[in-house]
Amino acid sequence: MLRPSCLPIFVLSIVGFVLWQPVIAQTSRAPQADRYALLYQSLSLDTRSPTHERRLADLWRDMGDLRASLPAYTAALTAAPEAALALQLAEFYLTLEDYSAALHVLELGHAAAPRSASLNAMLGFLLAPSLPERALPHLRSVGFDDRYDSATLPLIALIRQEAGFVSPVYSAQVGAVLASAGRLTLAEHAYRFAVAQEPTFAEALAQIAYLRSQQGRDSAYWLEQALALAPTSSDVRLAQALILRQQGELDAALEALAIARLYAPADPVLYRETARTYEQLGRDDLAAVWQAQADALTTAP
Repeated sequence: MLRPSCLPIFVLSIVGFVLWQPVIAQTSRAPQADRYALLYQSLSLDTRSPTHERRLADLWRDMGDLRASLPAYTAALTAAPEAALALQLAEFYLTLEDYSAALHVLELGHAAAPRSASLNAMLGFLLAPSLPERALPHLRSVGFDDRYDSATLPLIALIRQEAGFVSPVYSAQVGAVLASAGRLTLAEHAYRFAVAQEPTFAEALAQIAYLRSQQGRDSAYWLEQALALAPTSSDVRLAQALILRQQGELDAALEALAIARLYAPADPVLYRETARTYEQLGRDDLAAVWQAQADALTTAP
């Protein structure tokens, strides 16, 4: 399996996963009568101020309906753009797979704070799979910021290498870079764009499944498609094994890894993941054997 350092299409492991936090810190809950009064005002007013929109959004959030809060938060952002709210809304829209809405709120925030490193990084990451020339200025502006350079620098190099040409392979490579940097929802977006260009791209489908499993989301639909299209692909079988291992189905994971090794017998990653699976089974003796084989393949000329 290729590595991020050489601009791979596929990824193996992802470090770090941050769940989306509520758009605004939790506040004390308003009395029920005040809530109804606010809802009534929102229906009766012809125009609503940004303050009213924020109050209404907070109300829906406190009632446990984050989806219902989004239009009001977005309206508040449109009326009074600010970087922090734009970033938080973008993260939530990404989890909802509403990529156009995520781009919209990021652009609203960027118009108000064009020098924001966080906004530029997010815009660069979101645009890179499909519009690399638009992504490049945002990525360059934060290229050496150590909060983002694990993704920005490889993406800048990739865009330059491809001269701005977009292909399914290119978009999947963007996904691999973002996944390796821990940007799970953005990586999923990149792989989805690769699949949109080439619906039979089994390895990209498998990576979507793996990324979704890492986020605690259902991955079965994507993995089933990948396996149906390419049952002999070692990358698809590896993704299957990693998902099974995460689900605690260790014997099934070992079986998927064995199938993968049939089709890629010299891939050290497959041996290393076999060793890790045996470690989880408590079989350190077998894990050592498989790790030794992985090391031998890694150092082989």
